[in-house]
Parts: sequence; C-alpha cells; structure tokens
Amino acid sequence: MLSWRVKRFKPFTLLYRLQSTTLLAVLAGYALLLVANSHLADLQRHQIHQQLLDQLQSQWLLKPPRSCENTALGPWLQIVCPASGALPAQAAGDVWMSSRVSMPLANGYSVPVLVRQNFTHSLHQEHLSQQLLIVIAGISSLFTSLLLRPVLHFGLVKPLRRLGQQLDASQGNPSSVVQLAVDEQPEELRMIARSFNRLGQRLMASWSHQKTFVDGLAHELRTPITLISGHTQRMLRQPLDPPLLRSAQQIDAEIRAMAAMVSALLELARQDASRMSLQLQALDPQLQILQCYERFQPSSAGRLRLMQMGDSELPALTADAERLQQCLAALVDNALRYTPISSEVQLGITTENGDIILHVCDRGPGVPNSEKLLIFGRSVRGSSAKAVRGSGIGLTLVALLMKAMAGSVDVVDVPGGGADFRLHLPISS
Repeated sequence: MLSWRVKRFKPFTLLYRLQSTTLLAVLAGYALLLVANSHLADLQRHQIHQQLLDQLQSQWLLKPPRSCENTALGPWLQIVCPASGALPAQAAGDVWMSSRVSMPLANGYSVPVLVRQNFTHSLHQEHLSQQLLIVIAGISSLFTSLLLRPVLHFGLVKPLRRLGQQLDASQGNPSSVVQLAVDEQPEELRMIARSFNRLGQRLMASWSHQKTFVDGLAHELRTPITLISGHTQRMLRQPLDPPLLRSAQQIDAEIRAMAAMVSALLELARQDASRMSLQLQALDPQLQILQCYERFQPSSAGRLRLMQMGDSELPALTADAERLQQCLAALVDNALRYTPISSEVQLGITTENGDIILHVCDRGPGVPNSEKLLIFGRSVRGSSAKAVRGSGIGLTLVALLMKAMAGSVDVVDVPGGGADFRLHLPISS
C-alpha cells in the first residue's frame, strides 16, 4: 500500500506577505494599465476610421464621381467597388479595418463600396508601447522589491523588534512591570503599547494584593502552628498508647511540614519586598555538606551518602550559612521524597569556572529537558512529582535565595538516570 506524506510548509512571515502583496499590487496595476491602453488604442482606431468615412462621404456629396472604380490612396487606404471584380492586392501581415458605405454617383444613383484603412503601423506602435510598458513594469517591480525591504525593515520590523525587547525586559518581577513609552512608539504600535501598559498596571495591582494577602496569612498562621507544635511535643514526651502515639507523631509531622511552608511563604514575601537580610561570609564547603548530611542521615534510612571528595583542600565559598543550609535542606528533602525508597541520594562538591558547586544527586526519574527551567518558577511542579504531595514553592525559594547570594541553581541529568541539582556559589576572595 502506498502511503502519501503531506509536507507541512511553514507559515509565511508577515514581511514576506507584505512584500508579495505589494509586488502583486504593482503587477496588477500595470496589467490593468496594459488592458486600458489596448482598449483606448482600439477606440482611437475606430474613431479615426469613422472620421475618414465621414470625410469621404462629405467629399462625395460635394463632387459625386461618375462611376465606381477601385481606388488606392497610398498604402493606407483602399476603396473597393464590388462590381469591379478582383480585390486590390494586400501585403502579408497588414492589418486593415473595413466598412461598407454608400457612394453617391453623378447620375443620381448610389452604389455600395468597401472602404479599407490600413492600421498596421498603429498596431505596431501599440505593440511596442505594450512591450515597453512590460519592461517598465518589471523594472518597477524590481525597484519596489529592493526599496520595500528596507522600508519595511526600518518602518515595521525594527520597531516591532524594539517593542519585543522592551516587553522581554519587563518579564521579571510582576511587582515592577516596565511601562512602555507610548510616545516613542510608531503610530501603528501605540495601541499595543497602551494595552500592555494597562495590563501591566492591573498585574502590578493584583500582585500587590496577592503579596499582602500571603504575607498577612503567613504571619497569622505562625502563632497557631507554634501553639499546636508545642502541645504536640508535650504529648510526645508523655507515655501514650500506641494508637495515640501514632496520631501524635502524624500531627507533629504535618505541623512541621506546615511550618516549613509558612516559613517559605514568609521568605518569598521578604524577597518580593526586598526585606531579606543576608550575612555573607566565607564558608567551608565541606563543612556545609557535612552539616546537611548529619541533619538528614538519621531520617534517610541509610539512603543519604557522601561522594568521594578527594584529599585536596577546597577553597572557601561566599554565602549566608543559614540560607545555604536552607537551600541544601530543600534539595535533599525533595530528593528523598520524590525518588524510590531503594535509591540513594548523594551529596558532593566540585569546582568549575571559579565557582564552588554543591551537588545533590538522586537516581529518580529525572527532570525532562522542557521542565529544567520551569520547575524553579512559582508554584510549578515537575511532571515526575505529581504523585507526591507538595506546594511547588521549595525550588522557587532555593532559586531566590541563591540569586540573593550571587549564586544560581540548575539541574542536569545524571548518567544512568536521575537528576543532579547544583548550587553554584562564588569562591570567597
């Protein structure tokens, strides 16, 4: 069975369509001009022929001929009498216009004659003018194409590109959306700029309300969470029956998770309000990794391991110790939570291009290439984490904290499967 594959063509660009439409309009204009020129020339020939007939009839009325004879008035006019026999000879390729009129004779009778006018030269001139018009149309189309491209580039493409760059520059914090200078835009783009400015103003207002609500909610939740946590800890210190003990432990775990979420929300609110305080200092990267390892090792069921770091001494990095531990804790917690129970999570350190890189590697499903940047956005969760409960703000907080410490975070694939979340921090000077 034969199978046909239909090739899908890419849609033409706006510039290409504008150029094509303009050239087609120019060619259509010249085509109409050719048709109009040919029609006017034909009307002019009929008018000249009719004037000739009127002149002959006027001349015959003033001085009627005695008899009808074939007459040739040069190569351009013939008067043929049907009764005279054979028609006068014609040159090959000549074009004649013929009309039958009545010729009055001196004896009072009238005879029909055939008046033939040669328009070969007129048609030749018309063909030459048409050819010249076609050549002019081709040259005009070429010049139009050459001139139209820079006109469209500087008048449309470049302003649109500049507008796009201004829009890209405003894709940062929604609380500070850049307002476009409407008066600096071309007249055709001012409506788009005004609409974008109105949309940005609505977005900033909505973002301000959202920040106020989240900040207030996080502060209001801290007090009840602290009270519940205190009572739960008091219950756990008492001898309890196994069912009550399991319930108290579950309550304690949920309260800890809720407290971590509230803390993350507060950190995001501080970052948005530029109220985050950092104590940057020179830190030993190996010591930071060991502290994170000792914190999570008891609860990791032996899954958390340290990579071989070598014997050479690593340079110090610049960061806030508490914030760095917060970032490491978020990555390790995600790795332990979202990977199979039988897989290991490894902590390691490398150096690259003048940066210290702290690694949190797992053997889980990994992160698709299309999500490697998106998962650090607000409330965005990867496709591999849908089955596990989470808020989607942990990695967002890591990215914001790393940016505040002049560092960055990214994720790469691990050979053999898994993900390597990397914290890049500058070497201390």
